Amino acid sequence: MNRTIPILAMTLFLLACSSCSQNERAVTPVPGNPASTFTVARQQTLRDNLPFPDKRDFEESQRGFIAAPDFRRIEDDSGNTVWDISRYDFLLLAPSR
Repeated sequence: MNRTIPILAMTLFLLACSSCSQNERAVTPVPGNPASTFTVARQQTLRDNLPFPDKRDFEESQRGFIAAPDFRRIEDDSGNTVWDISRYDFLLLAPSR
C-alpha cells in the first residue's frame, strides 16, 4: 500500500480548514489561545505543498461505496450509545469565508 495516501489523509484531516487564510476561523471555533506563529507558518507550508488539485485520494475513497447505513448510532445491549457518527458531522461542513 502506498504510504503517501494515509499520510495525506491524516494531514487533510488535521488541516480541515486548509482553504482558509490564517486570519479566518474554522466553522466551529475552538476556545483557547490562537495558534503560534510557528504553527501558522507550518500549516501554511503544508497547504502550499500538498497536492490539492490531485483528486485521486477522494475518488479512491468512494470506490466501492454502496450506501451509508440507515443508522447513525450504535448501541450496546443495555441501550447505551457505543458510537455516534453524528458527533463528527462538523467535518462535513465547508469552512466559512
